[in-house]
Amino acid sequence: MINNKFVRVSDDIRQIFVNEFGPKTEMVRLCRDHPDPLLYDDKKPVLNITQDEFVGIFNVNSNHYFLPAVQALRLGKYCSLPLPNLIALIMKSEWESYLSGMSGFIITSGSDLNGQNQIERYISGFKPNPGRILNLFRNATDRASCNITYSEIEFIISDLLEKERFLIANDQISKLYSKKEISEEILLHNISEIQKESYLKLKELWLIKSTELDDLLLYLERKKRLNLGLENKYFRIFGNLEAEKSKYSYRLEKYMIIMEIMHKNPGLSYRELIMSADDRLTDAKREQNDLKNKITRSQNHIENIISDSSQPAVSDEFRNFYMQECKKLLKKLFFLLHTDTCPNYSGLSGQKRAEINKLWLKLMKSTKDEMYSFTPAMLLYSLPDYEQLKSIYERACTILGLDPECFETGNRLEFMIRKGASIESILGFLNIETEQMELHLARLELIQNEYTNEDQTRIYRDAMENINGHTERLKCNISDLKKQIREVKIRIINEYIIIVR
Repeated sequence: MINNKFVRVSDDIRQIFVNEFGPKTEMVRLCRDHPDPLLYDDKKPVLNITQDEFVGIFNVNSNHYFLPAVQALRLGKYCSLPLPNLIALIMKSEWESYLSGMSGFIITSGSDLNGQNQIERYISGFKPNPGRILNLFRNATDRASCNITYSEIEFIISDLLEKERFLIANDQISKLYSKKEISEEILLHNISEIQKESYLKLKELWLIKSTELDDLLLYLERKKRLNLGLENKYFRIFGNLEAEKSKYSYRLEKYMIIMEIMHKNPGLSYRELIMSADDRLTDAKREQNDLKNKITRSQNHIENIISDSSQPAVSDEFRNFYMQECKKLLKKLFFLLHTDTCPNYSGLSGQKRAEINKLWLKLMKSTKDEMYSFTPAMLLYSLPDYEQLKSIYERACTILGLDPECFETGNRLEFMIRKGASIESILGFLNIETEQMELHLARLELIQNEYTNEDQTRIYRDAMENINGHTERLKCNISDLKKQIREVKIRIINEYIIIVR
Protein backbone atom coordinates (compact mmCIF):
# COMPACT_ATOMS: atom_id res chain seq x y z
CA MET A 1 0.00 0.00 0.00
CA ILE A 2 1.44 3.37 -1.03
CA ASN A 3 1.27 6.30 1.38
CA ASN A 4 0.49 9.32 -0.81
CA LYS A 5 1.17 11.92 1.86
CA PHE A 6 3.46 14.69 0.58
CA VAL A 7 6.67 15.32 2.54
CA ARG A 8 9.54 17.80 2.33
CA VAL A 9 13.11 17.31 1.14
CA SER A 10 14.30 17.49 4.76
CA ASP A 11 12.05 14.55 5.70
CA ASP A 12 13.38 12.56 2.74
CA ILE A 13 17.00 13.28 3.67
CA ARG A 14 16.44 12.08 7.23
CA GLN A 15 14.63 8.93 6.08
CA ILE A 16 17.18 8.12 3.33
CA PHE A 17 20.19 8.61 5.63
CA VAL A 18 18.74 6.62 8.54
CA ASN A 19 17.73 3.75 6.24
CA GLU A 20 21.28 3.54 4.91
CA PHE A 21 23.39 4.22 8.03
CA GLY A 22 21.08 3.85 11.01
CA PRO A 23 19.99 6.45 13.59
CA LYS A 24 23.35 6.69 15.39
CA THR A 25 25.43 8.16 12.54
CA GLU A 26 25.64 11.95 12.51
CA MET A 27 24.07 13.40 9.38
CA VAL A 28 26.33 16.48 9.54
CA ARG A 29 29.23 14.18 8.60
CA LEU A 30 27.92 14.61 5.06
CA CYS A 31 29.14 18.24 5.09
CA ARG A 32 32.44 19.60 3.80
CA ASP A 33 33.45 21.37 7.05
CA HIS A 34 33.01 18.35 9.32
CA PRO A 35 36.32 17.14 10.83
CA ASP A 36 35.57 13.55 9.77
CA PRO A 37 33.31 13.84 6.72
CA LEU A 38 31.74 10.97 4.81
CA LEU A 39 33.41 10.80 1.39
CA TYR A 40 31.83 10.36 -2.04
CA ASP A 41 33.39 8.35 -4.90
CA ASP A 42 35.56 11.34 -5.83
CA LYS A 43 37.11 11.30 -2.31
CA LYS A 44 35.41 14.59 -1.45
CA PRO A 45 32.73 15.15 1.21
CA VAL A 46 29.34 13.93 0.03
CA LEU A 47 27.76 17.39 0.25
CA ASN A 48 29.60 20.54 -0.76
CA ILE A 49 27.76 22.59 1.86
CA THR A 50 28.56 23.67 5.43
CA GLN A 51 27.01 22.22 8.58
CA ASP A 52 25.11 25.48 9.12
CA GLU A 53 23.65 25.24 5.61
CA PHE A 54 22.74 21.59 6.24
CA VAL A 55 20.87 22.55 9.42
CA GLY A 56 19.09 25.24 7.36
CA ILE A 57 17.50 22.51 5.21
CA PHE A 58 15.42 21.56 8.26
CA ASN A 59 14.44 25.15 9.12
CA VAL A 60 10.97 26.31 8.07
CA ASN A 61 11.62 30.04 8.40
CA SER A 62 13.53 32.68 6.48
CA ASN A 63 16.81 30.85 7.26
CA HIS A 64 15.72 27.85 5.22
CA TYR A 65 18.46 26.45 2.95
CA PHE A 66 17.47 24.99 -0.42
CA LEU A 67 19.50 21.92 -1.29
CA PRO A 68 20.85 22.27 -4.87
CA ALA A 69 19.89 19.49 -7.30
CA VAL A 70 23.50 18.38 -7.78
CA GLN A 71 23.88 17.92 -4.01
CA ALA A 72 20.63 15.95 -3.89
CA LEU A 73 22.06 13.67 -6.58
CA ARG A 74 25.32 13.14 -4.67
CA LEU A 75 23.43 12.30 -1.49
CA GLY A 76 21.07 9.93 -3.28
CA LYS A 77 23.85 8.10 -5.10
CA TYR A 78 25.91 7.86 -1.91
CA CYS A 79 22.92 6.24 -0.20
CA SER A 80 22.44 3.84 -3.14
CA LEU A 81 19.00 5.09 -4.20
CA PRO A 82 17.45 3.48 -7.31
CA LEU A 83 17.11 5.72 -10.37
CA PRO A 84 13.43 6.68 -9.84
CA ASN A 85 14.11 7.60 -6.20
CA LEU A 86 17.13 9.66 -7.25
CA ILE A 87 15.13 11.60 -9.79
CA ALA A 88 12.27 12.11 -7.32
CA LEU A 89 14.73 13.59 -4.78
CA ILE A 90 16.23 15.91 -7.43
CA MET A 91 12.75 16.99 -8.57
CA LYS A 92 11.68 17.71 -5.01
CA SER A 93 14.76 19.86 -4.36
CA GLU A 94 14.04 21.75 -7.61
CA TRP A 95 10.37 22.10 -6.65
CA GLU A 96 11.23 23.74 -3.33
CA SER A 97 13.67 26.11 -5.05
CA TYR A 98 11.03 26.85 -7.68
CA LEU A 99 8.48 27.71 -5.00
CA SER A 100 10.97 30.02 -3.31
CA GLY A 101 10.78 32.33 -6.31
CA MET A 102 7.01 32.58 -6.17
CA SER A 103 6.44 36.07 -4.64
CA GLY A 104 8.67 35.39 -1.65
CA PHE A 105 6.41 32.48 -0.69
CA ILE A 106 8.97 30.54 1.34
CA ILE A 107 10.02 33.48 3.46
CA THR A 108 6.50 34.06 4.71
CA SER A 109 5.30 30.47 5.01
CA GLY A 110 8.21 28.06 4.82
CA SER A 111 6.42 25.36 6.78
CA ASP A 112 3.84 24.95 4.01
CA LEU A 113 6.23 23.97 1.22
CA ASN A 114 4.04 21.11 0.08
CA GLY A 115 0.64 22.50 1.01
CA GLN A 116 -2.13 21.47 -1.38
CA ASN A 117 -3.06 25.08 -2.12
CA GLN A 118 0.49 25.91 -3.19
CA ILE A 119 0.77 22.76 -5.29
CA GLU A 120 -2.47 23.46 -7.15
CA ARG A 121 -1.44 27.07 -7.70
CA TYR A 122 2.11 26.54 -8.96
CA ILE A 123 2.50 22.95 -10.22
CA SER A 124 1.51 23.79 -13.82
CA GLY A 125 4.55 26.07 -14.13
CA PHE A 126 6.99 23.52 -12.71
CA LYS A 127 8.83 21.95 -15.65
CA PRO A 128 11.95 19.95 -14.72
CA ASN A 129 14.40 19.81 -17.62
CA PRO A 130 15.27 16.17 -18.50
CA GLY A 131 18.37 17.29 -20.39
CA ARG A 132 19.76 19.22 -17.44
CA ILE A 133 19.04 16.35 -15.03
CA LEU A 134 20.67 13.92 -17.49
CA ASN A 135 23.77 16.12 -17.45
CA LEU A 136 23.88 15.90 -13.66
CA PHE A 137 24.12 12.13 -14.00
CA ARG A 138 26.68 12.37 -16.80
CA ASN A 139 28.90 14.55 -14.64
CA ALA A 140 28.77 12.05 -11.78
CA THR A 141 31.95 10.05 -11.23
CA ASP A 142 30.53 6.53 -11.39
CA ARG A 143 30.37 4.60 -14.65
CA ALA A 144 26.78 3.44 -14.19
CA SER A 145 25.53 7.01 -14.72
CA CYS A 146 26.98 7.04 -18.24
CA ASN A 147 24.52 4.33 -19.33
CA ILE A 148 21.40 6.34 -18.46
CA THR A 149 19.54 7.66 -21.51
CA TYR A 150 17.44 10.76 -22.08
CA SER A 151 14.28 8.70 -22.59
CA GLU A 152 14.70 7.04 -19.19
CA ILE A 153 15.01 10.40 -17.44
CA GLU A 154 12.11 11.87 -19.42
CA PHE A 155 9.85 8.88 -18.71
CA ILE A 156 10.46 8.94 -14.96
CA ILE A 157 10.00 12.73 -14.75
CA SER A 158 6.71 12.54 -16.67
CA ASP A 159 5.55 9.63 -14.54
CA LEU A 160 6.44 11.33 -11.24
CA LEU A 161 4.80 14.61 -12.30
CA GLU A 162 1.52 12.74 -12.73
CA LYS A 163 -0.52 13.33 -9.56
CA GLU A 164 2.60 15.04 -8.10
CA ARG A 165 4.05 11.64 -7.14
CA PHE A 166 7.54 13.10 -6.70
CA LEU A 167 6.29 14.86 -3.56
CA ILE A 168 5.48 11.67 -1.62
CA ALA A 169 8.04 10.18 0.78
CA ASN A 170 11.10 8.88 -1.08
CA ASP A 171 10.78 5.37 0.34
CA GLN A 172 7.30 5.18 -1.24
CA ILE A 173 8.69 5.88 -4.71
CA SER A 174 10.18 2.39 -4.81
CA LYS A 175 6.68 0.92 -4.59
CA LEU A 176 5.75 2.62 -7.87
CA TYR A 177 8.40 0.71 -9.82
CA SER A 178 9.21 -2.96 -9.91
CA LYS A 179 12.52 -3.87 -8.26
CA LYS A 180 12.78 -6.88 -10.54
CA GLU A 181 13.34 -5.94 -14.16
CA ILE A 182 10.55 -7.26 -16.37
CA SER A 183 11.02 -8.61 -19.88
CA GLU A 184 8.52 -8.35 -22.71
CA GLU A 185 7.95 -12.09 -22.36
CA ILE A 186 6.90 -11.68 -18.71
CA LEU A 187 4.69 -8.70 -19.61
CA LEU A 188 2.87 -10.71 -22.27
CA HIS A 189 2.43 -13.61 -19.87
CA ASN A 190 0.81 -11.39 -17.23
CA ILE A 191 -1.77 -9.58 -19.38
CA SER A 192 -5.04 -10.70 -20.92
CA GLU A 193 -5.36 -12.00 -24.47
CA ILE A 194 -7.19 -8.84 -25.56
CA GLN A 195 -4.41 -6.64 -24.10
CA LYS A 196 -1.76 -8.86 -25.67
CA GLU A 197 -3.40 -8.53 -29.09
CA SER A 198 -3.67 -4.75 -28.72
CA TYR A 199 -0.05 -4.48 -27.58
CA LEU A 200 1.38 -6.55 -30.44
CA LYS A 201 -0.65 -4.65 -33.07
CA LEU A 202 0.31 -1.25 -31.65
CA LYS A 203 3.95 -2.21 -31.29
CA GLU A 204 4.11 -3.44 -34.89
CA LEU A 205 2.57 -0.19 -36.15
CA TRP A 206 4.91 1.85 -33.90
CA LEU A 207 7.96 0.03 -35.31
CA ILE A 208 6.72 0.48 -38.88
CA LYS A 209 6.18 4.23 -38.43
CA SER A 210 9.51 4.60 -36.64
CA THR A 211 11.30 2.87 -39.53
CA GLU A 212 9.36 4.96 -42.08
CA LEU A 213 10.42 8.16 -40.33
CA ASP A 214 14.08 7.09 -40.20
CA ASP A 215 14.01 6.06 -43.85
CA LEU A 216 12.26 9.26 -44.98
CA LEU A 217 14.77 11.47 -43.16
CA LEU A 218 17.64 9.61 -44.82
CA TYR A 219 15.90 9.70 -48.22
CA LEU A 220 15.39 13.46 -47.99
CA GLU A 221 19.03 14.02 -47.07
CA ARG A 222 20.20 11.83 -49.95
CA LYS A 223 17.78 13.51 -52.36
CA LYS A 224 18.91 16.92 -51.22
CA ARG A 225 22.54 15.94 -51.75
CA LEU A 226 21.91 14.55 -55.22
CA ASN A 227 19.95 17.66 -56.16
CA LEU A 228 22.81 19.81 -54.94
CA GLY A 229 25.16 17.83 -57.17
CA LEU A 230 22.84 18.53 -60.12
CA GLU A 231 22.79 22.23 -59.22
CA ASN A 232 26.59 22.25 -59.19
CA LYS A 233 26.69 20.64 -62.62
CA TYR A 234 24.23 23.22 -63.94
CA PHE A 235 26.39 26.13 -62.79
CA ARG A 236 29.56 24.54 -64.16
CA ILE A 237 27.85 24.60 -67.56
CA PHE A 238 25.80 27.80 -67.39
CA GLY A 239 27.58 29.72 -64.60
CA ASN A 240 29.07 32.42 -66.83
CA LEU A 241 25.78 33.13 -68.57
CA GLU A 242 23.85 33.11 -65.26
CA ALA A 243 26.40 35.54 -63.78
CA GLU A 244 26.03 37.87 -66.78
CA LYS A 245 22.23 37.65 -66.58
CA SER A 246 22.36 38.40 -62.83
CA LYS A 247 24.57 41.44 -63.44
CA TYR A 248 22.14 42.98 -65.93
CA SER A 249 19.07 42.03 -63.85
CA TYR A 250 20.59 43.85 -60.88
CA ARG A 251 21.42 46.88 -63.05
CA LEU A 252 17.91 47.04 -64.51
CA GLU A 253 16.32 46.82 -61.05
CA LYS A 254 18.59 49.63 -59.86
CA TYR A 255 17.57 51.91 -62.73
CA MET A 256 13.88 51.12 -62.19
CA ILE A 257 14.23 52.09 -58.52
CA ILE A 258 15.97 55.34 -59.53
CA MET A 259 13.03 56.14 -61.81
CA GLU A 260 10.58 55.53 -58.97
CA ILE A 261 12.56 57.71 -56.55
CA MET A 262 12.85 60.52 -59.10
CA HIS A 263 9.07 60.71 -59.42
CA LYS A 264 8.53 60.72 -55.64
CA ASN A 265 11.44 63.05 -54.78
CA PRO A 266 12.08 65.32 -57.76
CA GLY A 267 14.46 67.57 -55.82
CA LEU A 268 17.18 64.94 -55.21
CA SER A 269 20.57 65.19 -56.88
CA TYR A 270 21.77 62.37 -59.11
CA ARG A 271 24.24 61.28 -56.38
CA GLU A 272 21.40 61.14 -53.84
CA LEU A 273 19.30 59.11 -56.27
CA ILE A 274 22.07 56.53 -56.63
CA MET A 275 22.58 56.28 -52.86
CA SER A 276 18.83 55.91 -52.19
CA ALA A 277 18.56 53.19 -54.82
CA ASP A 278 21.50 51.28 -53.28
CA ASP A 279 19.73 51.26 -49.91
CA ARG A 280 16.74 49.46 -51.46
CA LEU A 281 18.74 46.81 -53.28
CA THR A 282 19.50 44.60 -50.27
CA ASP A 283 17.52 41.60 -51.54
CA ALA A 284 18.95 41.91 -55.02
CA LYS A 285 22.49 42.02 -53.59
CA ARG A 286 21.76 38.95 -51.50
CA GLU A 287 20.52 37.05 -54.56
CA GLN A 288 23.61 38.13 -56.49
CA ASN A 289 25.92 36.93 -53.72
CA ASP A 290 23.99 33.65 -53.48
CA LEU A 291 24.54 33.11 -57.20
CA LYS A 292 28.27 33.85 -56.87
CA ASN A 293 28.51 31.27 -54.08
CA LYS A 294 26.75 28.65 -56.20
CA ILE A 295 29.08 29.28 -59.12
CA THR A 296 32.15 29.16 -56.87
CA ARG A 297 30.98 25.95 -55.22
CA SER A 298 30.27 24.35 -58.58
CA GLN A 299 33.95 24.65 -59.49
CA ASN A 300 34.95 22.74 -56.35
CA HIS A 301 34.93 19.30 -57.96
CA ILE A 302 37.57 16.59 -58.27
CA GLU A 303 36.44 14.50 -61.21
CA ASN A 304 39.62 15.46 -63.07
CA ILE A 305 41.78 14.33 -60.13
CA ILE A 306 40.36 10.85 -59.54
CA SER A 307 40.27 8.73 -62.65
CA ASP A 308 37.97 5.75 -63.05
CA SER A 309 40.88 3.34 -62.81
CA SER A 310 42.07 4.77 -59.50
CA GLN A 311 38.64 5.04 -57.89
CA PRO A 312 38.77 3.33 -54.48
CA ALA A 313 36.10 0.74 -53.78
CA VAL A 314 33.61 1.03 -50.94
CA SER A 315 32.49 -2.20 -49.34
CA ASP A 316 28.80 -2.82 -48.75
CA GLU A 317 29.61 -3.25 -45.08
CA PHE A 318 31.18 0.21 -44.82
CA ARG A 319 28.38 1.82 -46.85
CA ASN A 320 25.69 0.22 -44.67
CA PHE A 321 27.50 1.25 -41.50
CA TYR A 322 27.74 4.84 -42.78
CA MET A 323 24.03 4.87 -43.64
CA GLN A 324 23.06 3.55 -40.21
CA GLU A 325 25.21 6.19 -38.48
CA CYS A 326 23.55 8.90 -40.59
CA LYS A 327 20.12 7.52 -39.66
CA LYS A 328 20.98 7.62 -35.95
CA LEU A 329 22.25 11.18 -36.18
CA LEU A 330 19.27 12.36 -38.24
CA LYS A 331 16.91 10.82 -35.68
CA LYS A 332 18.70 12.69 -32.88
CA LEU A 333 18.59 15.93 -34.86
CA PHE A 334 14.91 15.55 -35.63
CA PHE A 335 14.23 14.91 -31.93
CA LEU A 336 16.32 17.86 -30.74
CA LEU A 337 15.22 20.44 -33.33
CA HIS A 338 11.53 19.72 -33.84
CA THR A 339 9.40 21.88 -31.56
CA ASP A 340 7.17 18.92 -30.60
CA THR A 341 10.08 16.92 -29.17
CA CYS A 342 12.84 19.44 -28.43
CA PRO A 343 13.85 19.01 -24.75
CA ASN A 344 12.29 21.75 -22.59
CA TYR A 345 11.47 23.84 -25.70
CA SER A 346 8.76 25.83 -23.90
CA GLY A 347 11.19 26.61 -21.09
CA LEU A 348 13.92 27.98 -23.36
CA SER A 349 14.57 31.69 -23.61
CA GLY A 350 13.32 33.48 -26.71
CA GLN A 351 16.88 33.70 -28.03
CA LYS A 352 17.52 29.97 -27.60
CA ARG A 353 14.20 29.05 -29.22
CA ALA A 354 15.18 31.27 -32.17
CA GLU A 355 18.57 29.51 -32.38
CA ILE A 356 16.90 26.07 -32.37
CA ASN A 357 14.48 27.19 -35.09
CA LYS A 358 17.41 28.54 -37.09
CA LEU A 359 19.24 25.21 -36.78
CA TRP A 360 16.11 23.40 -38.00
CA LEU A 361 16.16 25.59 -41.11
CA LYS A 362 19.88 24.98 -41.44
CA LEU A 363 19.27 21.24 -41.34
CA MET A 364 16.62 21.58 -44.05
CA LYS A 365 18.88 23.65 -46.28
CA SER A 366 22.10 21.74 -45.40
CA THR A 367 24.01 25.05 -45.52
CA LYS A 368 24.51 24.80 -49.27
CA ASP A 369 26.84 27.78 -49.35
CA GLU A 370 29.37 25.92 -47.21
CA MET A 371 29.24 22.55 -48.96
CA TYR A 372 31.77 21.33 -51.47
CA SER A 373 30.66 19.88 -54.75
CA PHE A 374 31.03 16.11 -54.60
CA THR A 375 31.14 14.12 -57.81
CA PRO A 376 30.20 10.48 -58.46
CA ALA A 377 33.92 9.70 -58.40
CA MET A 378 33.84 10.25 -54.64
CA LEU A 379 33.12 7.40 -52.25
CA LEU A 380 29.78 8.41 -50.69
CA TYR A 381 28.53 10.93 -53.20
CA SER A 382 24.83 10.10 -52.82
CA LEU A 383 24.77 9.96 -49.01
CA PRO A 384 24.40 12.78 -46.45
CA ASP A 385 27.47 14.60 -45.22
CA TYR A 386 27.87 13.08 -41.75
CA GLU A 387 30.35 15.68 -40.53
CA GLN A 388 28.03 18.52 -41.46
CA LEU A 389 25.08 16.88 -39.72
CA LYS A 390 27.33 16.33 -36.71
CA SER A 391 28.25 20.04 -36.56
CA ILE A 392 24.52 20.96 -36.47
CA TYR A 393 23.95 18.31 -33.78
CA GLU A 394 26.80 19.58 -31.61
CA ARG A 395 25.50 23.15 -31.86
CA ALA A 396 22.00 21.99 -30.85
CA CYS A 397 23.44 20.18 -27.82
CA THR A 398 25.33 23.32 -26.81
CA ILE A 399 22.16 25.43 -26.96
CA LEU A 400 20.19 22.84 -24.98
CA GLY A 401 22.95 22.20 -22.44
CA LEU A 402 23.42 18.55 -23.44
CA ASP A 403 26.61 16.53 -23.73
CA PRO A 404 26.84 15.56 -27.43
CA GLU A 405 29.13 12.63 -26.64
CA CYS A 406 26.62 11.02 -24.29
CA PHE A 407 23.17 12.04 -25.52
CA GLU A 408 21.01 9.09 -26.55
CA THR A 409 17.24 9.13 -26.91
CA GLY A 410 17.10 5.45 -25.96
CA ASN A 411 14.19 3.04 -26.36
CA ARG A 412 11.44 4.32 -24.10
CA LEU A 413 9.17 1.32 -24.73
CA GLU A 414 11.88 -1.08 -23.62
CA PHE A 415 12.52 0.99 -20.50
CA MET A 416 8.81 1.19 -19.61
CA ILE A 417 8.48 -2.58 -19.83
CA ARG A 418 11.68 -3.15 -17.86
CA LYS A 419 10.54 -0.89 -15.02
CA GLY A 420 7.12 -2.49 -14.75
CA ALA A 421 4.92 0.25 -16.22
CA SER A 422 1.26 -0.73 -16.45
CA ILE A 423 -0.03 -2.18 -19.72
CA GLU A 424 -2.46 0.77 -19.92
CA SER A 425 0.40 3.30 -19.84
CA ILE A 426 2.39 1.26 -22.37
CA LEU A 427 -0.56 1.11 -24.78
CA GLY A 428 -1.12 4.84 -24.27
CA PHE A 429 2.53 5.55 -25.04
CA LEU A 430 2.44 3.48 -28.25
CA ASN A 431 -0.76 5.23 -29.38
CA ILE A 432 0.59 8.73 -28.76
CA GLU A 433 4.02 8.03 -30.26
CA THR A 434 2.54 6.45 -33.38
CA GLU A 435 0.13 9.35 -33.90
CA GLN A 436 2.99 11.83 -33.45
CA MET A 437 5.18 9.98 -35.98
CA GLU A 438 2.29 9.91 -38.47
CA LEU A 439 2.01 13.69 -38.11
CA HIS A 440 5.76 14.09 -38.60
CA LEU A 441 5.66 11.90 -41.71
CA ALA A 442 2.74 13.87 -43.15
CA ARG A 443 4.50 17.20 -42.53
CA LEU A 444 7.74 15.98 -44.08
CA GLU A 445 5.82 14.74 -47.13
CA LEU A 446 4.27 18.19 -47.50
CA ILE A 447 7.57 20.06 -47.31
CA GLN A 448 9.83 17.57 -49.07
CA ASN A 449 10.03 19.62 -52.28
CA GLU A 450 11.21 22.62 -50.28
CA TYR A 451 13.48 20.41 -48.16
CA THR A 452 15.24 18.95 -51.21
CA ASN A 453 15.00 22.06 -53.44
CA GLU A 454 13.19 19.83 -55.93
CA ASP A 455 11.26 22.54 -57.83
CA GLN A 456 14.41 24.47 -58.70
CA THR A 457 16.28 21.23 -59.43
CA ARG A 458 13.61 20.32 -61.98
CA ILE A 459 14.45 23.54 -63.85
CA TYR A 460 18.16 22.63 -63.79
CA ARG A 461 17.38 19.11 -65.01
CA ASP A 462 15.29 20.38 -67.93
CA ALA A 463 18.06 22.81 -68.89
CA MET A 464 20.70 20.09 -69.03
CA GLU A 465 18.52 17.88 -71.17
CA ASN A 466 18.75 20.58 -73.85
CA ILE A 467 22.00 22.46 -73.26
CA ASN A 468 22.01 24.28 -76.61
CA GLY A 469 18.38 25.37 -76.26
CA HIS A 470 18.90 26.64 -72.69
CA THR A 471 22.07 28.45 -73.71
CA GLU A 472 20.14 30.31 -76.41
CA ARG A 473 17.37 31.17 -73.92
CA LEU A 474 19.89 32.66 -71.49
CA LYS A 475 21.51 34.67 -74.27
CA CYS A 476 18.10 35.99 -75.35
CA ASN A 477 17.33 36.92 -71.72
CA ILE A 478 20.60 38.82 -71.47
CA SER A 479 19.94 40.60 -74.76
CA ASP A 480 16.44 41.63 -73.59
CA LEU A 481 17.85 42.93 -70.31
CA LYS A 482 20.45 45.04 -72.11
CA LYS A 483 17.75 46.50 -74.34
CA GLN A 484 15.52 47.36 -71.36
CA ILE A 485 18.48 48.96 -69.54
CA ARG A 486 19.24 51.20 -72.53
CA GLU A 487 15.61 52.31 -72.72
CA VAL A 488 15.37 53.05 -68.98
CA LYS A 489 18.68 54.95 -68.99
CA ILE A 490 17.42 57.18 -71.80
CA ARG A 491 14.20 57.86 -69.88
CA ILE A 492 16.14 58.69 -66.72
CA ILE A 493 18.46 61.10 -68.54
CA ASN A 494 15.60 62.83 -70.34
CA GLU A 495 13.40 63.12 -67.26
CA TYR A 496 16.30 64.23 -65.04
CA ILE A 497 17.18 67.01 -67.47
CA ILE A 498 13.54 68.18 -67.48
CA ILE A 499 13.40 68.09 -63.67
CA VAL A 500 16.68 69.99 -63.30
CA ARG A 501 15.45 72.67 -65.69
